[in-house]
Amino acid sequence: MKKTFAIILAAASLAACAREDLSIIVEEPEVQTYTMSVVANKGENPDDDIATRALSLSGSTLNATWSQGDAVEVWTSDGTTTKYGTLTAETSGASTKLKGTLSSLPSNGQSLLLKYLSPAYATQDGTLTGSETSIDRVCDYATATVTATVAGSNVTATDASFVNQQAIVKFTLKDKDDASALSVNKLFVTVGGTTCEVTPAAAMSELYVAVPAVASGRVTLTAQKTSLGFTFYYDYLKTGATFAQGQYYAINASLTLVKNINVATTASLGRVVAADGMMYACVESATNAGTTAIAVITERSYASIYGAIAISEESWGMNWSDAKSACEGKTPKLDGANWRFPTVDQWKSMCAANGGNEYNYTGLDALITKAGGSPLRTDWFYWTSSPDEANSNYKYHVSFNGNGSLYFSNGQDQSNKVYVRAFLYFVGN
Repeated sequence: MKKTFAIILAAASLAACAREDLSIIVEEPEVQTYTMSVVANKGENPDDDIATRALSLSGSTLNATWSQGDAVEVWTSDGTTTKYGTLTAETSGASTKLKGTLSSLPSNGQSLLLKYLSPAYATQDGTLTGSETSIDRVCDYATATVTATVAGSNVTATDASFVNQQAIVKFTLKDKDDASALSVNKLFVTVGGTTCEVTPAAAMSELYVAVPAVASGRVTLTAQKTSLGFTFYYDYLKTGATFAQGQYYAINASLTLVKNINVATTASLGRVVAADGMMYACVESATNAGTTAIAVITERSYASIYGAIAISEESWGMNWSDAKSACEGKTPKLDGANWRFPTVDQWKSMCAANGGNEYNYTGLDALITKAGGSPLRTDWFYWTSSPDEANSNYKYHVSFNGNGSLYFSNGQDQSNKVYVRAFLYFVGN
């Protein structure tokens, strides 16, 4: 028994040693880092109007300086493939040295993109500097391209001249009706499809807004004003606008009060009718006000009756019966307004009201697209509600040839699939 006991003890001791060996902690090797430094300036050009970092206004020029601790990301030249690391500004001023560590080495002679901030267009407060949501804190997106020199684990680069990737605009807002200053509680600025949302600390009529660069694009302002517990909207549309990156602009904008369709006048032509029964400058303005654009006002047909064309087609194609149902049953329904399946004469009237020629649709098409609606299709036909008196199986349709001419014909079997666009008629002033 004693021998057996000794063997068991020896085995237990060996097992304990084995367990002890297996529990040894293996330390991970230290991650290699690499240092990088680069001299960075504010990117002055001959006009000294390119803005970076902390911003201040001197006349019509924006001045910029670095703040100690500003962080700059280091990327491959496309700005998306590889992030090497982050550098920080060692000092404040117009020029600074950026220094930091990289997690991997770029190639010697490689082109690198340095990125300062990313634009938070929806969190602006209308000021250049001085708050948590001023432009210099949330929208001063700037980049510089440099060439790397690699020596061992150290990286240096050519001097970096940073250029803002958006424009900065000072909007001075006025009420178009009486030219008075328009102090607003919120301003939406839509530029090139991007909406910048500005919420000032208190109602203001002069706001600084960082906007994306755009060449000959659309600019929409939608302002929200609160008074006596009511919310009013004002808007403004400009086409063919150009905002160059890194540039500063000062714009006086006269905004139109958004009103109900029942007070429409000839000045309302080209505005859009929205699901809330109000008239907006364009599709973007209606969207920024929290509603949906449904039609573009195209004519005052007679007395106080106004005609509007739907923002877009009902579908790729419908037979005549389905087209009739879609137009007459279209929603939303508005008080004092009716959706209709248009006749040939109504199509011609819409064309004539926007160019003086019932057989030319270019003016009508331009009005629709300026408001943000879908242009008229030129690759097929549109149904009308006009019947062919000689053949009950055929209905009239209209077509647009791409060269500005409208054609109509009765040679379309009502079982065929054809485009459909509803018209809205309502009573205004």
